[in-house]
Amino acid sequence: NGDLILSSRPTVTISGTVRGPDLLPVSGATIMIPETPLPDLLTDANGFYTLDLPTGTGQIFDVRASAPGLGHQVQQIDPVSNVTLDFDLPELTWEDFESGGFDSYAWQFGGDFPWQVDINEVHEGTFSARGADVANGQSSEMFLDYFVAADSDLSFWFKVSSEFSFDFLYFLLDGQIQGAWSGEEPWTQFVLTVPKGNHTFRWVYAKDEAISAGTDAAWVDLIEWPLTGEEMFPGLSVDTASLARTLNPDSTVTTIMTITNTGGENLTYSLSAAPLGKQVNATKAAVPDVPDRGPLGKGEKDLRPTVSVAPTGAGGPDTFGYTWQDSDDPDGPAYAWVDISGIGTLAGTGDDMSFGAFDLGFPMTFYGELWSTVRINTNGFLSFTSTSSPYVNPFLPDPALPDNVIAPFWDDLDPSSGGEIFYWADPAADQFIVQYQDVARYGSAATETFQVILKANGSITFQYQDVSETGHCTVGIENAAGNDGLTVLYNNDTYLHNDLAVQVVPPGFLPWVQISPLAGVVAPGQSAPISVTLDAGDLALGLHLAVLTISSNDPANPSVLVPLLLTVEVASGVAEPELPRAVSLTGAVPNPFNPQTEIHYALPAAGPVSLRVYDIKGRLVRTLVESSEGAGAHTARWDGRDVRGRSVASGTYFARLVAAGESRVKAMALVR
Repeated sequence: NGDLILSSRPTVTISGTVRGPDLLPVSGATIMIPETPLPDLLTDANGFYTLDLPTGTGQIFDVRASAPGLGHQVQQIDPVSNVTLDFDLPELTWEDFESGGFDSYAWQFGGDFPWQVDINEVHEGTFSARGADVANGQSSEMFLDYFVAADSDLSFWFKVSSEFSFDFLYFLLDGQIQGAWSGEEPWTQFVLTVPKGNHTFRWVYAKDEAISAGTDAAWVDLIEWPLTGEEMFPGLSVDTASLARTLNPDSTVTTIMTITNTGGENLTYSLSAAPLGKQVNATKAAVPDVPDRGPLGKGEKDLRPTVSVAPTGAGGPDTFGYTWQDSDDPDGPAYAWVDISGIGTLAGTGDDMSFGAFDLGFPMTFYGELWSTVRINTNGFLSFTSTSSPYVNPFLPDPALPDNVIAPFWDDLDPSSGGEIFYWADPAADQFIVQYQDVARYGSAATETFQVILKANGSITFQYQDVSETGHCTVGIENAAGNDGLTVLYNNDTYLHNDLAVQVVPPGFLPWVQISPLAGVVAPGQSAPISVTLDAGDLALGLHLAVLTISSNDPANPSVLVPLLLTVEVASGVAEPELPRAVSLTGAVPNPFNPQTEIHYALPAAGPVSLRVYDIKGRLVRTLVESSEGAGAHTARWDGRDVRGRSVASGTYFARLVAAGESRVKAMALVR
């Protein structure tokens, strides 16, 4: 009779549990079968779901699970029998709108109309976000407040089809436009590094007052968020609680201590050493209001009253941390003139001249940068970089004048009218000396004799043997940028006198404690080796106490104090270790290495030692030792850096030891 009998297609049951990144069940998760009429399901309180799928069709189904605040997961299934299908949803670190809406994050909307989900134009997956269809002069906005736990990247894909130069897709960070696109822009990725903190990410599609072009739309897809979660902080951990050593006179010992960053953000640290319970009475000098004297002609005297700075025995620190102290202070340096007029080399002569650069014979750190050469100026100052020769002395710092300056007596001096300038590199004593001997002042019968001593440990000593007209000079230092420095003396005739020494020292300076490096940055989970060398060379017998301060940006542990105890005594009643019979260079341990290694060598007798690192082409990379050392075993650490402090490339390097008229060479491999 033509009647039809309808029968239902057989089904199979698909069931399972949806879990989150903590492996706990997720209740209220959505289970959907895209491109089918089957309704979406929600998991129960135990994260469980069950659904029926038709079988026997040969169709492969996509089963998709998602939950607010978590990523989604899609699995394919050929329903031929009942099956258990579990889902593990990852942490949501992106927004791809594959939930089919804006429910994965706390999206907010503004402008005239909210953004909407689109299935017709996508970068990946099934869905993207599209700015609403807006009329001329209107806009559509979507935005999200987001906490960034550490400096990290935000990225997203976008597409635009609009009137060029008039209808725009804008991306704004905290109200500031970071990107703007119009016209025909295919799918393109935009990446921006976002600093730690609370931020608002905003996407706006805005039209001008007339005319439309293209599809008149903008899309955004696959937004990958910066790091989030609990606010991250650096964590400072030090493996050394205290450091106690006993040394014979004139001997040294080096210990490697380790700083570890146990936190989730970069750790910035600095180190300084000071005598225990005793500090230099130094105060930061106020910068005087120095009047503009206007241009002065050569030899012209400024007869107007000028501001002067009169020292009080000690001063600083500047912003970097340099301080100074003079020999008139009971705790200051001793005046000890080192006459090099008979052994030094003439730097040159002339008026308003700069000579060099001259090799120091060792690397020296100045304002955190390593230098191996220096220039000498006739006007009473040195510079690591500048070739200019101004005769007008400034108050330091002064960005308009030569930078990277060391000024023992900056004034209009003229050695072409009398006097000489000598320099002497003395690497055996880790010092470089420049001596101005009876140098004439321009247009005056007065002469000045003074010197500056640069040491490998970063200290700077000015010494004045015979000075007269001191009322129009500058004494001090200045950094490379010209925005930080120390003025010891400026245009004051009551301070400098014969037989005076002024010592300028960097932060962390103590004569018998050498620290390297003085500052650095450690990434999360990483460690940094710190070399601490105790030197008994100039110490009296007995106990010497100091404290090593490690300062950092760890808010919970901003500083760590490590006591240093050095006992200097003459060993007695102890059998002397057997000395080696010949110069030996054992080599580097470890080898290969990264990032540092220790080079072991031994001497049969005390004497001068040179230990240098060369590359495979024979070029000098770094001088590790250039001094007199005692008999016995020694070690020197190389941190894989050159004389300027730059990390060298992976490869083969050679350690060359020269001692007692003999030479030894060992190869070592740096693997980065």
